[in-house]
Amino acid sequence: MSIILKFNENVCVFCKFDKNSPFVFKKIQEIIHDKLPQIRLEHVGSSAIGVGGKGIIDVLVVSSPQKYKLVSKKLILLGFQKDLVKKTKRKTILFQGAIKYRNKKYYIHCHMTNSNSSDYYNMINFRDRLLKSKTLLKEYAKIKNEAIGKGKFENCDYNAHKQPFIRKILTMNKPPHNEFFTFLNNSKTPLFTNNRGFFILNKGAFVCK
Repeated sequence: MSIILKFNENVCVFCKFDKNSPFVFKKIQEIIHDKLPQIRLEHVGSSAIGVGGKGIIDVLVVSSPQKYKLVSKKLILLGFQKDLVKKTKRKTILFQGAIKYRNKKYYIHCHMTNSNSSDYYNMINFRDRLLKSKTLLKEYAKIKNEAIGKGKFENCDYNAHKQPFIRKILTMNKPPHNEFFTFLNNSKTPLFTNNRGFFILNKGAFVCK
């Protein structure tokens, strides 16, 4: 019998922040580290910052691309289900599952990526910026509630409603030295790599000093 239970997307609805979320993440961490002791795991998403959401525990699984195949195999052996339907523009590899904690079922999204990817930087940066500001946290919670209030339950509509705020957070302040951003005009999705020293925004380039 698998430790990780089957994911059921149909039951994922907007709900208030669950104070057990950090403890659920710890349990997920223990389960994954039992098979992958060296893997780096980060708690991201709404459940990591204390705001309501779809009740999913988002976990960033950080691995080198050379080990993706091995890590994928171990996650599937634990019971995680690889998501074959691309629902977002992220380049992460998504694994889904669920666990029971204190008689409640919690749903899990494991996003596998590497530490040099734009997805890694954006998800960590967004989480850390909001954790440092109660004002931004309240603003984000309000935007999420507005989306639900307007009936935007589907992933595409729900995520689109949040995008202006997310872009604002990810473009706040000048990036640190030796970080390089590209903002695509068509998708407005920030891409990140750490091997150049420029900040490019809408065809304008600024050297990071």
